[in-house]
Amino acid sequence: MNAQRPPARPRKSRSRKGLTSSRIDLAALAAALDAVTLDPDPAALDRAQDAAYDAWEASGADQASLARSALAISPLCADAYVLLAEDDAVTDLDATVLYRLGMKAGELALGEDFENLKGEFWGWLQTRPYMRARAGRAGALYRTGHVDEALGHWRALLDLNPGDNQGVRYTLALVLLDRGDDGELRRLLGAHDDDAGIATTYTRALIAFRDGDLEAGDLLTDAIRGNRHVAAILAGTQPSRVSNNGYLTMGGTDEATIALPAEVPFAKRTAGPGCWVYDFHHVRLGPLGRLVLTELPDNAR
Repeated sequence: MNAQRPPARPRKSRSRKGLTSSRIDLAALAAALDAVTLDPDPAALDRAQDAAYDAWEASGADQASLARSALAISPLCADAYVLLAEDDAVTDLDATVLYRLGMKAGELALGEDFENLKGEFWGWLQTRPYMRARAGRAGALYRTGHVDEALGHWRALLDLNPGDNQGVRYTLALVLLDRGDDGELRRLLGAHDDDAGIATTYTRALIAFRDGDLEAGDLLTDAIRGNRHVAAILAGTQPSRVSNNGYLTMGGTDEATIALPAEVPFAKRTAGPGCWVYDFHHVRLGPLGRLVLTELPDNAR
């Protein structure tokens, strides 16, 4: 099982053959969850979770079948709703409902621990299904245009788990970047000042440059060393590539591809229009580009 699921990815708009998610299914799942007593059977939940773990490792129709089997054992199996949302929902609207049910199931399953473990979520195994459901719901809400609601969920996930094992901060940083919410973005970057992820390193460098910070050159150098594919993709000499297995490679093309849609417009607004110029193996961003060429040591060029 992949205990740390990646940030939500865009869902293909076309329908997929063989999917059976429907409003009747969703209503039945919701009714079953509403019928759960306040004193659920922990043994049944453990068996359901085992079935969900098996479903993570399965594929195709088997995955959905195992997820439904998990819910038949215990409607409090939050991961089963997550599985159905990711692999069986026809639309993002259906996925949003399934993630919401997963959140409700996860909170009910945790009981008093939901309040007691705040700030330590993810560190406790039993909290992870809820976290996966809430992260999935945030992504689905964002894709359906409910940006403010999605932001609320991402912020809440960081409150529950400040260490952010899920990488929520990367998605949040790119959304704040796109919205131009510099105040919250600076606070987010400051809370993770030792983070070497591309969504934070390039963003930190761009903001520093715009602010006239003398450390902007050093920050940009660090960002480029962390992922050089950004330059090549921007220059058109290397194609972008989206991960097809749900994982991102640190320093890889797939990581650069995820960050670029938000980074490019912001950098253009920062450095001025028409500043993206490819020169040998470097991207120069007007004045920002001169920092790149000046700050990179000879053996790194």
